[in-house]
Amino acid sequence: MSRKANISSEGARQLVENSGEALSGDAAGRLARFEDFYEHLIWQRQSIPVELDRLRAEGKTKSRQFKELLGQKLMAETTLSLLARFGIE
Repeated sequence: MSRKANISSEGARQLVENSGEALSGDAAGRLARFEDFYEHLIWQRQSIPVELDRLRAEGKTKSRQFKELLGQKLMAETTLSLLARFGIE
């Protein structure tokens, strides 16, 4: 997913249209926060399996940390699947 909202040099959120014109306001801020959320889900989908593999190698599949990470992985995958169902990828 390519970002549509950016942060201006003054630190304000801006929504950049296809024409190159930058708009700001509540909608741009909300879109930027959603894009941050989506990028975080993608990051989780990539990083959590690495950590789970490390814990498996150490024989810690019964640990609290392993179970929490497994739950986070399932939540991230479910959320990304739901977004994809609605055409958000």
